[in-house]
Amino acid sequence: MIRLALADLRDSWLAWLGVSIGFVTLNFSLALSGIALTSAASSTAALGPDGTQLLRVDGIANIVLSSLVGLAVIGAATALVVTSRRGALARVLLAGATPAQVTLLVTTQITAVALASSVVGSILAVALAPTALRLVVEDRGLAGFDPTVSVPLLLGTATGCALLCVIGGLRQAHAASAIPPVEALREATSGGTRPEGPLHRTLRALRFAASIAALLVMFVFVAAAGNTAATEPEAGKDLVSMITQQAFLAVPVAGLALTAILPWIVGPVTRAWTGALPTRSASWHLARHTVLAKRDRLTRSIVPVMFSVGLVFGLMAVGATFAGIAEHLGVGQLEGSSATSMLTLAGLPLAVAVAGAVGNLVMMSRQRSAELALDGVIGATPRQQILIPIFEALIITLTASILGLIMATVGGSLLALGLSQVLPQAQLVMPWALLAGSVLACLIVVTAATTGPIIRSLGAPAPTVISRFIAT
Repeated sequence: MIRLALADLRDSWLAWLGVSIGFVTLNFSLALSGIALTSAASSTAALGPDGTQLLRVDGIANIVLSSLVGLAVIGAATALVVTSRRGALARVLLAGATPAQVTLLVTTQITAVALASSVVGSILAVALAPTALRLVVEDRGLAGFDPTVSVPLLLGTATGCALLCVIGGLRQAHAASAIPPVEALREATSGGTRPEGPLHRTLRALRFAASIAALLVMFVFVAAAGNTAATEPEAGKDLVSMITQQAFLAVPVAGLALTAILPWIVGPVTRAWTGALPTRSASWHLARHTVLAKRDRLTRSIVPVMFSVGLVFGLMAVGATFAGIAEHLGVGQLEGSSATSMLTLAGLPLAVAVAGAVGNLVMMSRQRSAELALDGVIGATPRQQILIPIFEALIITLTASILGLIMATVGGSLLALGLSQVLPQAQLVMPWALLAGSVLACLIVVTAATTGPIIRSLGAPAPTVISRFIAT
């Protein structure tokens, strides 16, 4: 079975390539954050108390933020790759394999991809750690030092990421193996979404409630900062840093809350704004109906894009708010509010989200190619076949931007509440022009990931494209 799994892995490299992009980035983020922690512990003399505390806090914050984003992104990626290979799994079942053997086959493949990705992520973290840490300490005016690389830490990070990937895929593999083969083949070709049972709906409701409870705790914690600022005026600098970290943390937590209820809201949200556009374009209507019909794929494609947009919006809102405070105080820049400082907190989780977004879209390219071939069979012109994935990218980006704005608003509200306790003159600033520019940049990335891999298939005969998809 292991030999069969590895042979099948070679035949489905494109789908697994999409998964591995997110796996590599998550492991890189966690490994680099771990190196920052070990370096802070071993370079106290060179860094001093402030520098040690800075690296320690940044390392912990990045581990937490990257893990929160990774939980959502990896779950969506593993679900998509198993769903995209449902036809191949059905054929294995039809050939006589038991559900347990199919689960083992998929788990073996996920383990192989996760371990390979962990090795690549660890190597990248070790190679880039000196440059990344030097930028951090130079931004804060601290003395340079040599990073400390701990082999046990890298092994632990790689093992943890691999386990996270396997656990995320195991549930999907078990669910796929339990579907009757004929039903699995039908779903593979039609893209149908199986309705969730009462247990899954209950778990989603619990995840949503837990995320909301965590956000309420953060708001209470930040609101209490006013008492600390009143009794300890000298703690203002540390309070601002703590509030900023809490605001960044609130963004992915809000994202997890939205992820829990996304299957219930993504359809109505997408249908509402796409239906309001006064257009008669056949390509637009084909793209809209395809996206809405394949709601499960839409949901899982939106998750990493939503986190990407939400983190970028939050990053820009924090930066603009601090710039407004500095202008009001008559200073050039507040300490810790530079672009490097902001990216130190949000850069790595943002990289995880972007990698997951690109990987998920690349992963579904063969399915999109088959859909476009079918559109050509029923009369779509070559121009329409090119426009359909572009419009699909537009729908994914704008729906994700609406939800990402909700995430950023939650984090921005927390920031405004906290800063009002410490700096009464502070006001939350939302730089709408920059936010619109970031949506445009996101649209370009999503469009490239959606259309790039399917361009070559547009010139191939429709039966060849469809049979290639069914074969994988």
